[in-house]
Amino acid sequence: MQVDQPDSNLYCNQEQERIHSRLRRQTLFLRFNAHFWQIIWRVKTIIAFLLLFIVAGAFLIASVEQLPLGEAIYFSFITGLTIGYGDIAPGTPTGRIISILLGVNGILFTGLVVAAAVHALERAVKDVYDHK
Repeated sequence: MQVDQPDSNLYCNQEQERIHSRLRRQTLFLRFNAHFWQIIWRVKTIIAFLLLFIVAGAFLIASVEQLPLGEAIYFSFITGLTIGYGDIAPGTPTGRIISILLGVNGILFTGLVVAAAVHALERAVKDVYDHK
């Protein structure tokens, strides 16, 4: 009596495809990171300016709102990164204007980072999947 054995070639092909798929995902991840940091490096001056604007906003908020510098820096980054917990709110019209400018700055910063990530992903996918 003969027992049906699984096709060893089929098993090997499935295992090879699984390994190949995993290697492609790992390569995609590595390529994405390489491209992302290259793009960030190219726009480092813009990123530095946007971050500097957040820090400058912290000093202005500390002065206008009479906040300790640590709280003002916290507020500026929470506002500038468009998180906005709401635990600290400006009470003066000048503080509110500064906060709006910090928010707009944060939108630019977030948009720049997202654009860099999208471009890096496009390049990584092209590297991994279009390269035969």
